[in-house]
Amino acid sequence: MTSAEMIAKFAINATFLREITQEKTFYILDTIHGTLIFDELPNLSNKCFLVQKNHDFCEGRGPMLADKLFGTIDKAVSYIMGNSGIYGSKQRLYANIGVNVNGEVYAYHTFNGYDIKVMEIE
Repeated sequence: MTSAEMIAKFAINATFLREITQEKTFYILDTIHGTLIFDELPNLSNKCFLVQKNHDFCEGRGPMLADKLFGTIDKAVSYIMGNSGIYGSKQRLYANIGVNVNGEVYAYHTFNGYDIKVMEIE
């Protein structure tokens, strides 16, 4: 399946979807604001996207609380990128890929004070 077919199949409004493989497969989703990394192919049909916000925007040590719910991942990412981060700092989307001490590849994405949870609509 090509990247264009994946985008069409999963209703992803993104530049492209590519794959990184080294004993484990990670899926990279490039949005207009940055890169999201998933350890499973993100089947985004029939899903909603819960944006969680850190309750403590002074130090960033508070619990993550539900902030807003979106119908597309692009809208959720755009909402986060339009808000400031911890202590009023600039919002950023970090994509991290590395190898741990056991030689295993890991990958994840983070925002400054926010997170996105993919939830199934029943």
